[in-house]
Amino acid sequence: MTNASVSLKFPKISIDANWRFSFSNFGTNTPLRASSFATISVNINSISMLNGKNFKGWKENILIIFCCMDLDFALWIEQPTPLRKESSPDDKRNFEKWARSNRMSLMIIKRRIPEAFRGADTEKVSNAKEFLVEIEKRFAKNDKAETSTPFAELNFNEL
Repeated sequence: MTNASVSLKFPKISIDANWRFSFSNFGTNTPLRASSFATISVNINSISMLNGKNFKGWKENILIIFCCMDLDFALWIEQPTPLRKESSPDDKRNFEKWARSNRMSLMIIKRRIPEAFRGADTEKVSNAKEFLVEIEKRFAKNDKAETSTPFAELNFNEL
């Protein structure tokens, strides 16, 4: 049995100031096939806009979509140490994978949160995991209040 090396190419995704996406094959200017573009667009556009009352479902959708798009690496792995001259190829690969995952995750998350909800302090956050924590601090309280209300209204004596 021979060892085969696999070279993966990831799409380059750019977002302009108006949140329009453009996609091309990594390392080339060749546009992606329409099916790839459509899949990515459908995934991103299926994430609902955060409205202050849907945080729990919104976060679940974000995590599922990121997992399907292989963008969740930065959410589960701590930021690697900055690259140095003596960094190994594995270190470089991991750092690049984390940086891409983090960058794309932040862009997609911010696109699905109205600017009024973000606040000035979240604009300083450049780590997707930390950004989600900051957003969760603001909205998790609303979800707890919503789920506790139906239980408070139940009359267990009638059951």
